[in-house]
Amino acid sequence: MRWIPTWLAEKYSILYFEKQQSTFEFNEASEILGIEDKRKLADIISKLRGRGFLISKRDPVDPRRKLYRLIDPESLVYAFGVQSRAMGKDVEDKLKAVPLEYVIGGPAASFRYHRYLTPGKTDLYVDPADLNRWIALMTGRGSSLSIDNIPAEKAEKVHTHIHSTLTHELLESSAMIDGVRYLTPEILVVQGLEKGDGFSLSDALAILLSMRTKIEWEKLKSLAAAHNVVRELGCYMDILNYETEKELFPEKMIREIRETVDLSHRLGFREAERGPFAEKERREYKEISKRWNIDLNISRASIHKILTDLGLK
Repeated sequence: MRWIPTWLAEKYSILYFEKQQSTFEFNEASEILGIEDKRKLADIISKLRGRGFLISKRDPVDPRRKLYRLIDPESLVYAFGVQSRAMGKDVEDKLKAVPLEYVIGGPAASFRYHRYLTPGKTDLYVDPADLNRWIALMTGRGSSLSIDNIPAEKAEKVHTHIHSTLTHELLESSAMIDGVRYLTPEILVVQGLEKGDGFSLSDALAILLSMRTKIEWEKLKSLAAAHNVVRELGCYMDILNYETEKELFPEKMIREIRETVDLSHRLGFREAERGPFAEKERREYKEISKRWNIDLNISRASIHKILTDLGLK
C-alpha cells in the first residue's frame, strides 16, 4: 500500500465520517463530497482504491452499478506499519513481515513443491476478522486484487486472491517454508483430486510425482479418506505407474488402497464432461477403469505432458 496526500486524505475522511464501512454508490459520494464533476470524482475514487483505502464491487442486482466501501483507518495504519517493516513490496516480503495468521494455497503453493506450472495468482487464505488489514496491505502499484467472490478490477502481472475463509484445518495442514506459510503437499493433492478440474488435477499429479519420496503417505491417505477421494488417489497412482512402466508408487500400497474403498458404485463425469473425449479415455484406460470402477477426467495427453516435462517419460 501507499499513503495518500493531504488533499486525498481529506476526501477519505469526509466519506468515512458519513459512511464508515457501509457501502455507497457513485452518486452518493458525489453528494457527500459536493463534487459534480464525474471525472474528478472518478479520479478520487480510483486513487483511493489504488492506494488500498477503498474497495469496489458490482451491484449483484444491477451489474452496471458499482458499490464502494472504505477500509477503516485502524486497518490502514496497521497495514502501513507492516509495509514499512517489510524488506520490499513483493507479496512474499509482506508475508514475511506480517504477524497475522494466513496460509498460501492453490497454484502458488503447489508450484512451491513441484516447480511445474507457473501460477497466475497467489491464493491467500486469511481470518475474516483481518480482511480489511489484508486488503490494505496487499493493494499496490502493478498488482491486482480479488477479494472472496469479488474479481479484480483489471489484470495485472501480480494477482493476489484473498479468501476470508481461513480455518483451523488449513492452519493445521500448513508449513512454514523460507518464512512464508504454505499448505502442505498432502492437502494440496487432496484438494486437486477433490476439485477434479484441469489445472487443479494437474497440480495434484505433479506434486504426487515430484514429492513421491517426501510425501507423508499415511497423512495423505487419511486426508483423502476425510475428503472422500481415496479411490481417485489410488486410481491416478495406478495410471502413472502404467504410463511410465515403472513402479513409481509401490504396487502394494495401491493394492491396499483399492482393498479399503467401496467399489460397488461407479464414479463418473459430471454431465457437462461427457462426450467423445470421455469415451476415448475409457477405452485407453479400460483395465484400470475397470479395476477402480471409475471414469477418468483427465486426458492421456495431459498425463503424458506432465510426465515428459518432469523427465519421467
